[in-house]
Amino acid sequence: MSKANLKAMLRFGVSPYDGPSLIFDLSALEARFRRLGALEVRFRMDVRFAVKSFPWPEVLHLAAKHVAGFDVSNAAELEMVPPARVISLTNPVLRLDALPDLRRKANQAVVYLECAEDLAVVDWVPAPVLVGLRLSPATLRVAANTEAGDFSRFGADGVALAALKTLDAERFSGFLVHYGGEQTADDIITYARGMVALARAHGLPLRSANLGGGLAGVGLDALEPLCAALRSIVPTETTLVLEPGEICAEDTGLALGRVMSVRRYAEGWIATIDLSRELHLQWTRPQILHAGKGPAEAPVRIFGPTCYERDYFGTFRIPVVDLDTPPYARDQWVGFTGINGYAAALNHGFNGIAPARVVVAHFSPIAGA
Repeated sequence: MSKANLKAMLRFGVSPYDGPSLIFDLSALEARFRRLGALEVRFRMDVRFAVKSFPWPEVLHLAAKHVAGFDVSNAAELEMVPPARVISLTNPVLRLDALPDLRRKANQAVVYLECAEDLAVVDWVPAPVLVGLRLSPATLRVAANTEAGDFSRFGADGVALAALKTLDAERFSGFLVHYGGEQTADDIITYARGMVALARAHGLPLRSANLGGGLAGVGLDALEPLCAALRSIVPTETTLVLEPGEICAEDTGLALGRVMSVRRYAEGWIATIDLSRELHLQWTRPQILHAGKGPAEAPVRIFGPTCYERDYFGTFRIPVVDLDTPPYARDQWVGFTGINGYAAALNHGFNGIAPARVVVAHFSPIAGA
């Protein structure tokens, strides 16, 4: 995020201060989606934005404008999205007898099955919706001749692969993997090798290879070389698919709170603010903005307003005039960068504490994002 973006967001948030806030810059978000759209063209790839990661209308319309489509989990998310070229549905508690009408929102739709039991009732998926199979990371690792690794509850094993022989090949979209956490580039390359190996071993057409999300551990700048590596592994006729979520909005947000109290403790200071780490900033890695100046630094433990001991941001060294001067004044604002869309999606209240205000707007020209 540029300094110009950040200054504009700070001015908005503190003039006047209107309670704990999560402020996101649509200009920075649009720049991310444009980069992902360029990768689609270059590497014959579909980018399907994970709706759960930032289910805001303004964000979803930017995604529809620049990338292929969406990854949804249920009918509620499907209702949120604008029309798109492709929509895929994945859910670990998928009910094939209660599928939403995906084709109403997309030219192409894919439902990913979770297990062999789903294949027994696959006729409930109406044509022309395509059918894919979500595979466990361990199954793909073994297929790629590596160690199985940690257990994941997500995805099917070899039993479901054998059952795929009963499925009409024209309806088979390909494989999906999703670990439910951050992945490395090496992990994703291994999964791609496993998909190719399993498709060949079982005589299955591989229309698409969906490597899922968890891309924040890879980073936006490293996506291009990763896509190049994947394209060299996956057959030319196979569409690469990524389902990014957090990485699309990573560090496009600012969280603002206000100091409610400051007090001494043995090793420094404790500051309690009205912004909550537990209620307002889940699944994020907030980085504090240092607003003060001074020749010394005081250790400050910053806590949120709840009675939960772990409503805790961390211990920070804050610039001060001297070690006897409080690092913050009552009602002074405290800001955090590194905020992503999951903070907005999971933002909630508790015990009389309201959810944080969420603002999604353009704060800078796209070219400067």
